[in-house]
Amino acid sequence: MLLICLLAVTATGVTGLFTTLLQSRLATAQQRERQLDEQVRDEMLALGWKPPASEALRQLSEGLRTSHEVEILHARSPFELGLAHGPVTGDAASEATLATTTMVLVDELALLPPSFLMRSGLRRVVLCAELHEERRPIPSLPNYRNTLILDAQGSPPFLRRLVHHEVFHFADLADDGVVLDDPRWRALNPVGFEYGSGGRAMRERSAAAFGEAPDGFVSRYATAAVEEDKAEVFAFLMTRPAGMDRLSKRDPVVAAKTRAMRKLVSGLSDHLDEAFWRSVTRARDR
Repeated sequence: MLLICLLAVTATGVTGLFTTLLQSRLATAQQRERQLDEQVRDEMLALGWKPPASEALRQLSEGLRTSHEVEILHARSPFELGLAHGPVTGDAASEATLATTTMVLVDELALLPPSFLMRSGLRRVVLCAELHEERRPIPSLPNYRNTLILDAQGSPPFLRRLVHHEVFHFADLADDGVVLDDPRWRALNPVGFEYGSGGRAMRERSAAAFGEAPDGFVSRYATAAVEEDKAEVFAFLMTRPAGMDRLSKRDPVVAAKTRAMRKLVSGLSDHLDEAFWRSVTRARDR
């Protein structure tokens, strides 16, 4: 009996030591991550990406940073990023455009649980104008160093959908480290369907119109690639919940994708439950 007690005490001590060591390593990793993020932020400030100029917008942005740990920056001068797909360029947007888009952005991100955004890895959003990739206009660029770059010149309805579409790309990567393929999602599609050549091959904004798509899809843009299909389903669940409900009732493939999407995101945050989706519907009904 004495031997058993000694072993139990020893095991308890080892477990406590292991827990302390694990906590120490976690704290060190978090500190290192914060330091790296501050370094990235300093580099972005050097690019001319600054906090909002007006006091009202700064307070609005700071509120989002406090509640959701997402910072909003505004491009204040022309910039160029040398990326794998070619140079990405942008410029400063007008103050009026920045004001409108900042308010849209804060409204949309505030709908999402903080835990979901934190798990997704989104740390900041940069608002700019004239965003181009290889001289071709693009509405946004996700996951540039945990940052979403967004062309602020779109209409509010387009931007609302776009914000959630791009947020999902962050979440999709955080889910399993893979974005460009998902065999289980592909299996939900109509028999014989093949995706297109990717989102870069379908740039026109009309492709994102809700419901104007083949059976099984929420938009034409969703047919471009599996990652765009998933992002469009999430975006319209967030912005057109009543329309998604009607579409799901007459399209079993969309209904299956809706169920799959809700299951996927609930794995990233317990707060993305049925109560959350009901709250989104209420918010859009107002």
